[in-house]
Amino acid sequence: MLSGYFMVVSAEKQKDNNESNAAKTIQYIKKKIMAVLPEFVIGWFIGFIVYLLYTDNELSLKNILLTMIHGIWELLFLGMTGLASVRFNGVDWYISAMILVMLILYPLTLKYGEMYYKVFAAFIGVMVIGALNLKYGSIGGTYKLVLGVYKGLFRALADISLGAALYPVVKKMGSFSFESGVFKSIRCLELIIWIVIFAGVLFTKSNPNVFILILLIWIALVLTLSFYKPSKLYNNNIVTFLGRYSLSLYLSHVYWARMIKA
Repeated sequence: MLSGYFMVVSAEKQKDNNESNAAKTIQYIKKKIMAVLPEFVIGWFIGFIVYLLYTDNELSLKNILLTMIHGIWELLFLGMTGLASVRFNGVDWYISAMILVMLILYPLTLKYGEMYYKVFAAFIGVMVIGALNLKYGSIGGTYKLVLGVYKGLFRALADISLGAALYPVVKKMGSFSFESGVFKSIRCLELIIWIVIFAGVLFTKSNPNVFILILLIWIALVLTLSFYKPSKLYNNNIVTFLGRYSLSLYLSHVYWARMIKA
């Protein structure tokens, strides 16, 4: 959702840019890719090594090179295209799906602007998630096939669109002036909702509750983004380091879990 919101923010900033929409899109996707480097590449190579060590394949130079060639599509952010016959790092699906979907949604946002994020985005998000649940009983199963492509691509389409739908609401909320008491109450409500969300993530197992969590996350993001103000408490080298470190944890947790299980 945050990716979708900031995608619209970026597109809105490009309104007065005279470059072509193709050039703007390429530049935006390039920034998204650079944001996860070098962690993404390092994570892939560690996953590749772990895969070689914990499979029964012969560690000959030929097999090593063939395995790398078959799985290199992940390294090229194309894991969700279906080209990769071997997956070294399953969690890269999110980044791959995000980039592939944004290659479509970003130029559409540039071209149609308000029509997308005010009208179509929420509809797309709700309908896609609802359709996945109706057909498959859940929104999980990233690598299941839906209409000939991975389910994760539809997940990305829905989540990014829901995030795009945040933009007009956040912009409207941010324009309001609240009295001190009301403002403090809103911030307290925001904190309570986030606590409920984190508790729900830990303890929720049934699908209906998952959709309630998605709604709560959307509401919480409206409150958080509407009243966010840049602060040295968050914009500093320590927080930046922790952010990069959390990315490293995200990109490595699956193959370490596999190794421990093995």
